[in-house]
Amino acid sequence: MKPIPSDIASTSTRQFLIRCLRAFLGVEGEPPFDGVIEEEVVDWNLLFQLASWHKVLPLLYRSLQGAGLQAATEPVLSRLKAYVRSALGHSLFLTGELLRLLKRFEAQGIPAIPLKGPALASFLYGDMALRQSVDIDILLRHEDFPAAKRLLLSLGYQPEYQLTRRQEKAYLQYNVEESFTLARGDTKITTELHWSVDLLFHVNLKGVWERCETASLAGATVVTALSPEDLLLFLCVHGSKHGWRCLQWLCDVARLVSIHVTMDWGLVMEQAKTSGCQRVLFLGLFLANDILGTPIPHEIKQKTQHDPLTARLAGQVTRRLLEGPLIVPEIQKKMLHSLQLMDHVQDRISYCVHVLTTPGPADWSSLPLPDFLFPLYYVLRPMRLAGKYGLVKAVNYIYKRCKVGNTTKERRNSSPEEKDLTR
Repeated sequence: MKPIPSDIASTSTRQFLIRCLRAFLGVEGEPPFDGVIEEEVVDWNLLFQLASWHKVLPLLYRSLQGAGLQAATEPVLSRLKAYVRSALGHSLFLTGELLRLLKRFEAQGIPAIPLKGPALASFLYGDMALRQSVDIDILLRHEDFPAAKRLLLSLGYQPEYQLTRRQEKAYLQYNVEESFTLARGDTKITTELHWSVDLLFHVNLKGVWERCETASLAGATVVTALSPEDLLLFLCVHGSKHGWRCLQWLCDVARLVSIHVTMDWGLVMEQAKTSGCQRVLFLGLFLANDILGTPIPHEIKQKTQHDPLTARLAGQVTRRLLEGPLIVPEIQKKMLHSLQLMDHVQDRISYCVHVLTTPGPADWSSLPLPDFLFPLYYVLRPMRLAGKYGLVKAVNYIYKRCKVGNTTKERRNSSPEEKDLTR
């Protein structure tokens, strides 16, 4: 979808969308919809565009449906209903493929946890029609990835990258996921195999696997799922990494917190601290509380409010959601955002060094070399980045703007490209 310019993005329409989401989530004290149309000017076409961008069309439909609003909502309700039916069909299609893969993994003795997609829709909302799903995400143990990849290839999947043996070894070491695509008729299915949560943080995956639970998928099938505490951290890491530019991710956090009233917050805080992503957790909870009215423990709310950088980042996100244009941030801004999310200086330095020196598919495709010359990529990558992005300019940009927390001057290095930033 094309970006929506800020000059036509009505603030009242965005606020109405937020109000609908809060009503769906059952925020205590949220006023009824009666009379809201008279009080606020809602651009229905824009509302549909915004909900589509933020991947909350099903939630908007459920919120408006039967809310007793004026007949002015009928055209948008009909349009939403048609979309939700189509999205549900796609989710069911993906669910069938997910169950097929999980069954094959189980037969091969490969433990697997479904993430996001239709599985998350079922776990959080109990209804796959309530969450838009695009692809399939599966978490594996790192050592099981080669066997899982062979299985996908045997089923007709094609990898995103065609790598040599040396390239694949480096890719597995410095990345957290790989995508595979299966063409089935006119439809393409993308399945992402994850072997870690995010390279920016030190999530203890051994503990994650030990805390796994069972959950129902598609009504009766029992599958392995992340514990609520680990799922919360995963959702906050994912949303923060992408700048929380999508309201669906915030709704997921809000829904998870609201349905798991026995959440072990002590464990959540402990895992966030040891993983180096307390600020990531604080940002996700701050936004869910501030924008969607999600109730969070008073002690944690105080901690989120007493971190000045969290408050500043949350303010930027909120202004963008309610006022700014719907665009994907520039690469330099993405890197700056990633740096600010990290709790420790050493992690930020390691990230900059990683971005500057670690080769990836973009390097390998720009200059194919035989495996015995692979070490040259570590020299060529900084040169390629300097030529493409202007390394000095990137360094100056980050040095001037990246004032993290209460720390003093901190050195930053480069501006990477899109795939490198999400490793």
